[in-house]
Amino acid sequence: MAEQKTINRAKLLLMQQLNYNESQAHRALQKQAMDQKVSLAEMSGLVIKASGSK
Repeated sequence: MAEQKTINRAKLLLMQQLNYNESQAHRALQKQAMDQKVSLAEMSGLVIKASGSK
């Protein structure tokens, strides 16, 4: 449940900052997670942290 909230928050940030739709934001997170060899939740946390949000 907490992981899903983190993922949704990261998707929202990408949607706002990069003007992505939800599927584009999700795919961008998935791709970055695969490229960095981390979980989707971990990548989402990094996106949130990098944006300065809490």
